[in-house]
Amino acid sequence: MQEIPSIRVELVRRPKRKSSRWISKVASSNDNRRNRKHLPLKSDEKSLSTEEHRSNYPVLSNNSLNSDLQTVTTDSQISSEKKTNRMYTPTIFSLNIESATSEISSNYAPAWDSHKKSKKKNKKCPKPWIIILGVLIIFMILVGIAIGIYTLLRKNQLKTTISNPEWFATTNMIDIRYYHTATVLTNGKVLVAGGNNGSVLDNAELFDPTTETWITTGSMNFERFGHTATLLANGQVFIIGGFSSSTQWNSTELYNPLTGSWIITSNMIESRSYHTATVLQNGKVLVTGGRDDNGVFISRCEIYNPSTGLWTSTGNMINARGLHTASILANGKVLVAGGYDIGALNTVELYDPSTGVWTITGNTNYNRYMHTASILNNGKVLITAGSSNGALLNTAELYDPSTGLWSNTGSMNYTAYYHTSSVLQNGNVLVCGGYNSFALNNAELYNPSTGLWTSTVSMNSSRYAHVASVLSNGKVLVTGGSSNIGYLSSSELYQP
Repeated sequence: MQEIPSIRVELVRRPKRKSSRWISKVASSNDNRRNRKHLPLKSDEKSLSTEEHRSNYPVLSNNSLNSDLQTVTTDSQISSEKKTNRMYTPTIFSLNIESATSEISSNYAPAWDSHKKSKKKNKKCPKPWIIILGVLIIFMILVGIAIGIYTLLRKNQLKTTISNPEWFATTNMIDIRYYHTATVLTNGKVLVAGGNNGSVLDNAELFDPTTETWITTGSMNFERFGHTATLLANGQVFIIGGFSSSTQWNSTELYNPLTGSWIITSNMIESRSYHTATVLQNGKVLVTGGRDDNGVFISRCEIYNPSTGLWTSTGNMINARGLHTASILANGKVLVAGGYDIGALNTVELYDPSTGVWTITGNTNYNRYMHTASILNNGKVLITAGSSNGALLNTAELYDPSTGLWSNTGSMNYTAYYHTSSVLQNGNVLVCGGYNSFALNNAELYNPSTGLWTSTVSMNSSRYAHVASVLSNGKVLVTGGSSNIGYLSSSELYQP
C-alpha cells in the first residue's frame, strides 16, 4: 500500500516582545521530518518515533488532501501548558479533514470570538498628552467660532447705527453766541471763540467730547465777530481780523492750549473781516480778500509766517471778494470760489504758493456767496447752496482739479445760506441748518459715489450762522447760531 503523507500542524510560542502571538506553521509531515529542528521537550514527555505518530493519529485519505486545512488556536488551549525557559514543545497532530471540518467550525468558532475580544481588551489607551492636545484643539476651535459670531454681530450693530443716525442734545455753552468760530484742537477738545449775541464777544470756552461738558478758558484780547480761526502745525489756534461794534481789526492773536491763554502777535497789513485764512502745505497762512475798514471788499492778500510771526504781501486776487470760500487742493494750490463784491460772483481763481501768483480757472455755473465748500476724499471740491443776488440756492457743483472745470451734481432738498457742511469719516457730506426766510433744522447727506442727496434726521433746534465741527470720534458737534426766537447757547451732537 502506497504511503500517504499526513498533515502536521506545529504550534510554536515565540518569546515575548511587545505582545504574545501564536504562530501556526503548517507543513508536510514528510518534509518536516527531514527539515524540522525539534524544540526541547518537557520533563514528563518523551519523543515519539515516526511509527508511533502514525499509530497514534489517523491517516488521511487521498480525497481529503484536496480540502483546505483550517486550524484555530486560542490562548485557552495553550494556557494549560506550563512555561519553561520561555520555550514550548510543539504539539503535533493529524486530522481527518472530512470529519474535522464541522468540528472546527462548531468547536473553535467561540474560541476565535473570545480571542478577538481579548485583542480588543488589550488595546492601549491614548497617552495623556494626546488627550490634553485634543482638548486644547477643540477649545481653540470653539473660541474661533465664538469670535466669528461676535464679529458678525458687531458688524450688524455698526450697520444699524450707520443706517439710523441721530442728533443728541448735549450741555449748553456758557455763553449765547452766533457767527463765532470753533476749532478742533490736537487734544480733541473744541475751542469756541468770539461771536455775537447782541454784543460782540471776546470770551472763549472749551468743549470736552469725553465728558460732553463746557468749561471757560482765557478770553481774547479783542472782541471779534466775522473773524477766522486756523489751527497751526504747532497746535496753537490763530485768530485773524474781524470787527467789533466800532472797529475793523487788523490784529491777530494766538491761543495756547497748554496754558489756556492768548498772546497778541503782529498785525496784518490790511484790516479785514469776512475773509478766508488757509494753512498752506509749508505751514504758512494765506489770508484772502474780505471787507476792509471802509466797508469795501478787497482783492489784497497776505501771508503769515508762524516761525517769524510776521506778515508779508503776496499776489492780489484778480477779483475783489468777501464771503467767499478757499480750499487747499492736493497739489498745494488754493482754490477761491464765488463770494460777493458788488453782487454775487461766479468767478474762480487758483493761487500757486510757489510763485505767489493767481490764475483764472473755470467759473461756477451759478453766482453765489455765503455758500460752503468741502474737499472730498476723491480730491474734488463740492460747493453747496448759498445766495445768488437775492435768490437762495439748493444747487451743488463739483470742481475737478484735473480739468479745471465745474459740473453740476445732485441738488439739495432745500434752499439755504448761512448753513454748514462737514465731510464725515465715511466720505459723505453732512449739510445742516441755514436760513431761507426762517431758521432751519433740516439735515441731509451727500453721497459722492452717487451724486445724490438724502434727508437725514433733523436737528433738535433750528439754527443758522452756527458752526459744525467733526470730532475725532466721528461725531459732529453743532454749536450756537441764531434761531427763529433768538440767539442760541445750545449745542448738539450728530451720530452718523
